[in-house]
Amino acid sequence: MFINALRTCTALAVLATASAAYAGGPSIKTERTGGLKGKSTVAIGAFRVIWVRQDSIGASSTNNFGGGLTGRATVEQEAFLLGLEKPQMQKLTDQIYADFLTKLKAKGYTVIEPKDLLAKAPQAASLEMTENFETGRWGTYVVPSGQSSIQLAADESKAVGRGSKGGVFSGFKQQGQKTKKGEADKVLPEASKAIGDTPVIGVTIVASFAQFKGSGYSHWGQSAKTKIMTGATINGAQEKQDAMVTGIQVWDAHMYDNCKIACPLSTLALVGDIHDEHSVGEMVKYDAKTHGERITNAFSDFTGDAAKHKGYIVNLDPAAYDQNMPVVAAQANDLLVASLAKER
Repeated sequence: MFINALRTCTALAVLATASAAYAGGPSIKTERTGGLKGKSTVAIGAFRVIWVRQDSIGASSTNNFGGGLTGRATVEQEAFLLGLEKPQMQKLTDQIYADFLTKLKAKGYTVIEPKDLLAKAPQAASLEMTENFETGRWGTYVVPSGQSSIQLAADESKAVGRGSKGGVFSGFKQQGQKTKKGEADKVLPEASKAIGDTPVIGVTIVASFAQFKGSGYSHWGQSAKTKIMTGATINGAQEKQDAMVTGIQVWDAHMYDNCKIACPLSTLALVGDIHDEHSVGEMVKYDAKTHGERITNAFSDFTGDAAKHKGYIVNLDPAAYDQNMPVVAAQANDLLVASLAKER
């Protein structure tokens, strides 16, 4: 009895921590969601959880009074997760999907699940499907057991750099990825017509083992800073980052009626990470410097610039991940479903 009580207290503490972080800022940005108006039925064309097992963060600064000829500084940190295996990813994906369905139905929605959509709309069945455990834009793609998930256009895009890693032209790159069209964007509006003008949604949840934070690009006395904090995390778009990470895309029967060229997507996107501060594994530092980086650092000694590259390995605690990941994923589902219902 004592052990059960202890587990209950621990779960409540995790929930309280996640709720505090959730209340602090993550939000949903909606764009062009008129196709949801008046609709109480939605069809799920895609649902996948993308499991991050490697990520990095960069920051840079200039004129930070650091000495030398230019006073530039760059910092980059990266981390790799070891120990997250396919059975655990599948189990957690199924939990997150079941939670999403429960919350949709609690908001009064009738839900057509992916397998049923393919049976009702031959157009959708003709599209390419995501292969379970394939590596894509943000990490490993996992589809709920017994379901299919239509491959979306952005899946072929490369991940956008975090912090200052995106580079000078990152804004153009992000916008290009955001508006990239594929077969699904052409076909799903027709599939929506085939099932009675029912909106078709594509849900993406990006689940990570840590929060990667950086000061981005700064100048005039500000230093370059990065930080990696282990803990179950749902990744949202970072500040000034357009490309959607966790969120929902929507296709409806009439979305292209008055728009034939360069039509913006209909999206509900998570902005900001949902992070739980409890550790999900031991983080160990390793030597991340390559031969090329050593040459760069030697040149930095001459110019007065500073270049730092730190690497870490996180050895997963599977039990902690099983406990903490559903909590933050539930918070993401709360935000997404509430925003979806608000547009109805």
